[in-house]
Amino acid sequence: MQIGCNETIPIITYAKSFGLIIDNTFPWKNRIALLINRLNTSYYVIRSGKPYVSQPTLIAAYYALFYAVMTWSIVYLKNLQDT
Repeated sequence: MQIGCNETIPIITYAKSFGLIIDNTFPWKNRIALLINRLNTSYYVIRSGKPYVSQPTLIAAYYALFYAVMTWSIVYLKNLQDT
């Protein structure tokens, strides 16, 4: 894409910034893969901390890492489906 003064902006097909995926085809595959990776990481962190921290701390970690991502993702994906 060219915009005045001989400046060229490259056309990209996929970009990720702050957990938000922007692309030209809007595929679900990339979004689901990112979600699975993020949830797997959260699960690993929580499971790894189990021998070292108390149960209330694990519950707090679950809500901060796993539950927040799932809740946000359900709302986000639902809104995408409606558009």
